[in-house]
Amino acid sequence: MRGKGHGKPTVINDLSDFDYDGNFIVEGTVGQGKSIFLRYLCARELARGEQIPVFLELRRIEKKEKLLAHVLEICATLGLDLDQPLFAFLASQGRLHLFLDGFDEVEEDLRSNMLTQIERLAGKHPRLRMTISSRPDSGIERSPAFRVFRLAPIEPEEVRHVIVRLMGSDQSAKPLLTALNKSKSDMRNLLTTPLMITLLVITYKGQQRIPDRVAEFYERLFDLLLSRHDGSKPGGVQRHRCGLSDKATLEAFSALCFFAKKMRKLDFTRNELLECAENALATTGHECDEEKFLKDVTKVTCLVVDEGGSYRFIHKSVQEYHTAAFVRTLPEQSAASFYQRRLGNAGANWQQELRFLEEIDRYRFTRYFLIPDLEDFVKAIGSPGSLSTEKARRLVAQKVLSEAYVDFGIKDDRVINLYMSSRAPLSWVFQEALVNWLGPFYYHARDEISGDRSPAWQSFLDTVYKDVGAGTSPPERPVWEMVERGLFPSPASEPLFETVTACLQRLQAARQHIKDEDAKEELFDF
Repeated sequence: MRGKGHGKPTVINDLSDFDYDGNFIVEGTVGQGKSIFLRYLCARELARGEQIPVFLELRRIEKKEKLLAHVLEICATLGLDLDQPLFAFLASQGRLHLFLDGFDEVEEDLRSNMLTQIERLAGKHPRLRMTISSRPDSGIERSPAFRVFRLAPIEPEEVRHVIVRLMGSDQSAKPLLTALNKSKSDMRNLLTTPLMITLLVITYKGQQRIPDRVAEFYERLFDLLLSRHDGSKPGGVQRHRCGLSDKATLEAFSALCFFAKKMRKLDFTRNELLECAENALATTGHECDEEKFLKDVTKVTCLVVDEGGSYRFIHKSVQEYHTAAFVRTLPEQSAASFYQRRLGNAGANWQQELRFLEEIDRYRFTRYFLIPDLEDFVKAIGSPGSLSTEKARRLVAQKVLSEAYVDFGIKDDRVINLYMSSRAPLSWVFQEALVNWLGPFYYHARDEISGDRSPAWQSFLDTVYKDVGAGTSPPERPVWEMVERGLFPSPASEPLFETVTACLQRLQAARQHIKDEDAKEELFDF
């Protein structure tokens, strides 16, 4: 595995390879292997024998259950009969390391309380070590109690080694690697996570060809799991419990994913999932007993797993893709309403679904979401006619960065973390681009606060410490103010305006796409 804090990616064999001895977050995207990596680190700590590692999944903590109580319960299952005083003693001696998996999988309305408990535990026991895994933008990355390390994507030259490992040998992997090299699709550009490579292997084994689009991974996976289950039964193909065809089962499953998404939960009780199943069957018009349908979903496809009465999707990306697939089936007016309601900050909780919809529902995504979204962006930056002059660039930079902030995590009069954010009501497209563009600023600031600081940076941080200590301001500063003080490179540098230009070009291309598609209606004018 490769962890990325700042600078070049670094190979991580165990915790000693991190250039930080405090609490930190392992951050990664969909299917990047965050949980596996955390389990690996926990196992390595157990082998080293210097600390007592305790691994737990945050999503399993009940709504009214306290974090510490759950930790002690997990310890008891491991044969460590700890009470709170003994836990406090071991923590004070630096003998405990908590590996807390999946902060992003904590229900959204419970995250604030969970973060508070985690931060209090860290504050009460300074020598207790905690490593937490999470997706980006879960909220915990802003905590001053943690430093963020990002998992690096799998590089193209590493894909072959992963495929060989999954296939078992070079000889077994050779047909797939040959097909991948000959493929004209862009699938190779998408193989940046273990999940995507694993899905490629599964679907290739089932159908002996490379999918043309990322959406095919999920479409084929569903079909493959249904057919593999039925084909393995003695006597030939078996009917599903609910009697629906494969196509109808897929449609109902996608609708179930959508209704589950609306609940904004990751774990479901049986009754909650039955309610989703009932709504899904009614919406798709398929007649089936919801109990039998739920059994097909859990026992046949295995895409939803029953963990002792608590149900969850085998991976969030499965739910996200099929939620998008359901939106694709909506009638025009309903789809238009869905996209319009996702504009602005409302789209924050639907980012992955929107990415899938851009691929599988391109026309409506472009007409009802992408174009309005980018038009809002153009309005926000003042519709620049040209970015060729320093004055024009500076004006745009000021508008873009006016609501971008550096949030300093301060503890014991020193910066231990920082977070870049933007509060501007900019477009979904540009918000993503802005985060990427702020990256160099982020790493520049990290290098400054962790290394030999320039006089300008030291003077600036002194004012931050002073204001925070006096309680006169929060530990944040606008990026534009920092640019004005010479703490960052010139805002007229190429990366920002390449991003702005790319957004303007994307708007032009989106309008052309709609024009071309609408022109096709003339083919049916007879």
